Amino acid sequence: MKQKLTASVISKLSCPNNKAQIKFFDTEVTGLAVRITRNGAKTFIFERRPKGTSVARQEKIGRCSDFSIEQARSIARQKAVDFEDPDYLQKVFETKTRLTFKDAYEQYVSVRMSALAQTTREKQIGLFQREVLPTMADIPLESFVRKHLSSITLPIQQSGRQGTASDVWKSVSAFLTWCVKQGYLSINPVLGATPEFQVAKRERKLTLDELASVWRAAEALTPVRCSAVRLLLLLPFRKTEFTRSVWDEFDGEMMNIPSERTKSKRAISLYLTDFAKKQLPLRRNDSNLIFTTNGQVPTRLDDKLLKRLIKLADVEPFGWHDNRRTFSTNLNDLAGADYLAIEACLNHQVEAQRGVSGVYNRATYAERMQAVLQQWSDKVEAAVD
Repeated sequence: MKQKLTASVISKLSCPNNKAQIKFFDTEVTGLAVRITRNGAKTFIFERRPKGTSVARQEKIGRCSDFSIEQARSIARQKAVDFEDPDYLQKVFETKTRLTFKDAYEQYVSVRMSALAQTTREKQIGLFQREVLPTMADIPLESFVRKHLSSITLPIQQSGRQGTASDVWKSVSAFLTWCVKQGYLSINPVLGATPEFQVAKRERKLTLDELASVWRAAEALTPVRCSAVRLLLLLPFRKTEFTRSVWDEFDGEMMNIPSERTKSKRAISLYLTDFAKKQLPLRRNDSNLIFTTNGQVPTRLDDKLLKRLIKLADVEPFGWHDNRRTFSTNLNDLAGADYLAIEACLNHQVEAQRGVSGVYNRATYAERMQAVLQQWSDKVEAAVD
């Protein structure tokens, strides 16, 4: 059925009750039509046979309430041009099957991120979900270029969050490198010439006097959080690796953190001195978690709690991770410091364990690590007495 379509004409068109739908074609632009269903829905469509095919193809333009007839004709004219391309259907197929940024990211999460430590995985997923996916999810992966990433990181930098901008750039670059390895991309478009992010180098360490002030300030926290804070001052674990510990990982002498929970993917066992054992919280009957306030989830030592602790202790701001630098610096400053044992306590891979020599050097430095931890425990105990 053909006639010149106008807004007035379209408003009067209807579908007979004995049909599911009916099409009214425009006499002005070949292929343009209004499709009307039995329930009254009216939609602009374009229907013609693409060049080189014998079957007509129908493509939706949109609801008649959303487009004027002139807008629909303009779109239909462009589609008429597209249908003259003998490769049109192949291009449509490639577009539909093209991998989007989000498609590749979801594969990356399930395949690559599953191998990362939980804290690293959670941090990267958070960055993608907050900063990247809201604007990049539907972009074809192969179309993603440096300016797309810059459009994300520049506003973050301008807001003063240089560290976050740097983390986003590194995380997306790692993702794109993975895409290259999977054959989704030929090159990583953001590799090389990384922007200069003004991230302050971490140099903060606590003096023994500051450490003692923080130790005493922790008394104002809940017993479980007080225990966690004090033990982190005694043991150079990474915060989340430690606060998720369960009683089964403590054998009465050593706290054993499994490899799947550490950043380095290497298990780490640290000796608890008698003084350190006294800081452990009471064990709950309803949970295997060492640090928990409800028996269900590990307690959180978040930034809000840290700010409160800093204020109570009246010390310069520091981060949870600075407990490790405090441990290392204070011990390395001592005469005869056992550098290798100190690094082993931090779960760092020392030079002697790298490369070919690492194949033969499987030393764990267990006795030396115990001596270092006893030495540090004695210094802390003396400082807080």
